[in-house]
Amino acid sequence: MNTAIIAELVQLFKISMDQEDSDMERKFKDYLMQNHLSDRNLQAVLSNSSLPLHVTIFGFLCITDTIRDIEVDPSFIMPRNYPELKKVYALKLIHQSADKNEMYAQLLLANSYRYGRWHCRDNRLAFHWYQQSMRSKNAIASYHLGACYQCSIGCRKDMVKAYKCYSKFGDGFQDGLMLCYFKGKGTQKDIHSALKCCLKSCKSETIEIKYRLIQMLNEKYIMRNY
Repeated sequence: MNTAIIAELVQLFKISMDQEDSDMERKFKDYLMQNHLSDRNLQAVLSNSSLPLHVTIFGFLCITDTIRDIEVDPSFIMPRNYPELKKVYALKLIHQSADKNEMYAQLLLANSYRYGRWHCRDNRLAFHWYQQSMRSKNAIASYHLGACYQCSIGCRKDMVKAYKCYSKFGDGFQDGLMLCYFKGKGTQKDIHSALKCCLKSCKSETIEIKYRLIQMLNEKYIMRNY
């Protein structure tokens, strides 16, 4: 298989994960169809790779049913139902990558435990895998870990730690950081910084963000240099 195609596939996965693209699965299906990549060829290249990221991608493609025709490890005896067997196999691959500190595999597991997608909901395990992914320098995981500390998801509420996690995230999602500055939670109250975060988040055009902006403007703080 063309190495350039695999490199593009990896890049697509990274970008989609970093942006938390809700349309991620469809984009993968379209990409595989456009490039005529067969399920078995992908399995041969990705699942046998020495790179945990490649194995993570293959596990993701399997568990989301983006690819369907794969050869499952014959050591798997139960369950006998093929779709369930494939799910168990895919989760095993993702867990193996996560144990090797592959940050996207860790993030997939964290979200799965938090939202009950492929596992039963377990906030403590979600918190654990967000921690692991953040330690692997995943910015998205840092943001979600901040939300865990803020909302007491799998841990005790700690706004100081929430602020530290949000501030590590940078210029991505600013909602959590804005709340810390606006209410003085975990850090000193700073309407100027809160307003800056709010303006960066305005592209999302959510009602909540607009409401926060109106609140800050009503406190008679003047926008300058934005």
